[in-house]
Amino acid sequence: MVVLATAIVSLNGNWNLKGWPTPRRGSVRTLDAVPAAEVSVPATVPGCYELDLCAAGLLPNLFYANNHYSVRKYEGHQWLYARKFTMAKVPADETAILEFDGLDTLCDVFLNGQKVGEAEDMFIPHAFDVSKAVREGENEVAVLFRAPVVEAQFKDIAPIGNVSPNRGSELDGFRKPAHMKGWDILPRFISAGIFRDARLVLRKPERIRDWFCAQTAIDLEKKKARFLVDLRLEGDFCRLDNSELEVAVSRRGKSVLTRRLKVVHWAPRLGFDIVNADFWWPRGFGEPALYDVKIAWKDLATKSVLSEKSFKIGVRKIEFTLADYEIATKKPGEMLFTVNGKPCFIRGTNWVPVDAFHCRDRDRIVPTLELVRDANCNMIRVWGGGLY
Repeated sequence: MVVLATAIVSLNGNWNLKGWPTPRRGSVRTLDAVPAAEVSVPATVPGCYELDLCAAGLLPNLFYANNHYSVRKYEGHQWLYARKFTMAKVPADETAILEFDGLDTLCDVFLNGQKVGEAEDMFIPHAFDVSKAVREGENEVAVLFRAPVVEAQFKDIAPIGNVSPNRGSELDGFRKPAHMKGWDILPRFISAGIFRDARLVLRKPERIRDWFCAQTAIDLEKKKARFLVDLRLEGDFCRLDNSELEVAVSRRGKSVLTRRLKVVHWAPRLGFDIVNADFWWPRGFGEPALYDVKIAWKDLATKSVLSEKSFKIGVRKIEFTLADYEIATKKPGEMLFTVNGKPCFIRGTNWVPVDAFHCRDRDRIVPTLELVRDANCNMIRVWGGGLY
C-alpha cells in the first residue's frame, strides 16, 4: 500500500499475544469481554500465532514428523495481539490511518480501547481512519482474532447436500487460502495473526485512492500501443478545477512522453500512446522491456504534488490458439502461444505457496523465482489454492 504520507510509524516488531478457547456463549468481540488468557507470550509482527508459540517453547518444530498435528488443539482459540506506541500530535489538516497489509482473517481492530474497524478477508490490505481515536503520546493498538473453525458452523455456503465432503467445508465461507485446511503439498495450519507489515500513517486529505492501467490497442508493425489509465481521487471540493494530473512515462531514465489533464471530477481517465515501442518478451525470446509510469496529482497554482503513484508497464500482444481436437492420435489439433506475432515454445511450472505460513513469504519469493529462472522456465501457472 503506497501513500504520500507526511509521517509513518511502523508497527512491526514486538507485540504481546494472548489466547483462550472460544467461549461457549460465542466469540468475544470487545476488549472488555476478554477472559483470562490460557496462553500469554511475546509475539512478532509480521507473524502468526503458531510461530510465536514455537518461539515460546509451547509448540515443537512443526515441520518435523507429524508435529503439525499438535496445533489442532489451538484451532478453536481466539487470539489478541496488542502493543503500545508513541505518537506526535496529529495536525488538524491531516488524517491518521492505521494500515495492515495482511490480517488473517476474522478480527476486530481497536485503538486505545475504541473499535476502529474489522476485517474478514486475508487477501487484501486494510486501512482504518483513526483520527478520532489516536492521541498525542502513548497509544495502544489491539487486534482481536476469532477462530474460523468455530465461526464456520454459522456460515452456510450452500444448501445441505450440495457441499463437497472432500477436505471439509470449514474454510469455504471465508476469504482464506484453501491450502490452510490441509493439502497434499502443505500441512494443515488454519492460522491467525498479523502476517504482513503494519503501520500508522499521517496523510493529507488528497490522495489517489485507486488506479487501473490497461493496454487497449497495439500495432506490431508500427510498434505503437495505446494505454488508458483510470483513477479514483479523494480530496477537498476546492481541488476540482484547481488541480491537474500529470502522467510521465520513461524508459531507462529517458522521458518518453508527458500528458496532463485538468481535474474536474473524482474519476478521471487519461489516455496515451507509446510509439517506436520496445516490446516486452518472455524469457529466452528477448528483453522483457518495461516502461516506468509516474502519475502526479498537482495543485495548478503552486505545482506542489498532492499525491502520486508509480508503476511499470510492458508493451506486448499475447495470443493463445487452441484448435479443435479429439484424441491426440486421431486429431491432435494445435495449442499455441504467440507473443508479439512470434510462436513461443512454453516451458512452464506451477506456483504453489512458498511457505505454509505466509508471514515468511517475502523472504522466499525471490529465491524461488531464481529456481524458476535456473530451470529455464518462461511461464508460471499460479495455483488457485494459495494466497494471491
